[in-house]
Amino acid sequence: MNNFPKFTVVVPLFNNEKYIYEAIQSVLHQTLQSFEVLVINDGSSDRGPDIARSICDNRIQVVDQINQGVSSARNFGINLSRSEYIAFLDSDDFWEPHFLDTILVLIAKYPECQLFSTNYNYLYNDGSVAQPTIKLRCDHETDFVLTDYFEQSIVSDPIIWTSATAVSRSAILSIGGFPEGVRVGEDLLTWAKLILEYKAAYSTECCALFRRGHHGSPDRRRFPDPDDYVGKEFIRLYNQYGGVALKKYIAHWYKMRTSIYLQLGDRAKARSEIIKSCKYYPSPRKFFVFLFLTILPIFISDKILKAKFKYKNL
Repeated sequence: MNNFPKFTVVVPLFNNEKYIYEAIQSVLHQTLQSFEVLVINDGSSDRGPDIARSICDNRIQVVDQINQGVSSARNFGINLSRSEYIAFLDSDDFWEPHFLDTILVLIAKYPECQLFSTNYNYLYNDGSVAQPTIKLRCDHETDFVLTDYFEQSIVSDPIIWTSATAVSRSAILSIGGFPEGVRVGEDLLTWAKLILEYKAAYSTECCALFRRGHHGSPDRRRFPDPDDYVGKEFIRLYNQYGGVALKKYIAHWYKMRTSIYLQLGDRAKARSEIIKSCKYYPSPRKFFVFLFLTILPIFISDKILKAKFKYKNL
């Protein structure tokens, strides 16, 4: 692929006319300019696709599909890509100018890796910026190969976040891309599959901004999937690969689902999820804390959850 751009940037777009221009401009202003941009319009009904098409740069291509969800849009872009490496940028996020250059440094420095990610910041609607809680055992270094990803993810905000990540095209195709038809956790499952098969390099440089809504409020468009495909896949991976860390991560997944159901006011489902969590890795203290939250008045438990999960990507 030497005659093709170094990176394909895949931007899934669905009804996001407010931020798509800024997202694309953050790509065009990269210090590394060897890229193509595939904006996958996932059935938008607003002006977002027109805004993307109005940007004059022959490296940008807007491709339409009927609405099938973010995973389908990303997979469409992956299949259309012409580059050796694919970077993902959600249409309401944006990159710092050195993002692609930082990824390129990781690629050159860690040729044994197939997944590459950088640090990021949260950007809220009021303009405030917050650092995610990232607890890495190699945090005294500026870049390194990720180890103990699952254990570190349990005590951190997402270490690998989609809009701060690039992957080799061959690696993402080998795992079948992103799981389609999944509302929540499709990215976490994708990174887990890649981590189990390949090595990942990480830079502590903050190279992207993740646009968030109100502090502590769940996104009601992304209710937990009733079928919990992601949880079932985590269990399948554990049965295939084993490992205490992955088992703990499964318990962590069910704690996250517990938290979301609590914030949505569904106490019965919250209790069901925390019981599943304890099945995979018992944690009596957390079990009783969550159980206690399910019997508190909603306005009290909401205050506790908003304080505890202020910056969590639930």
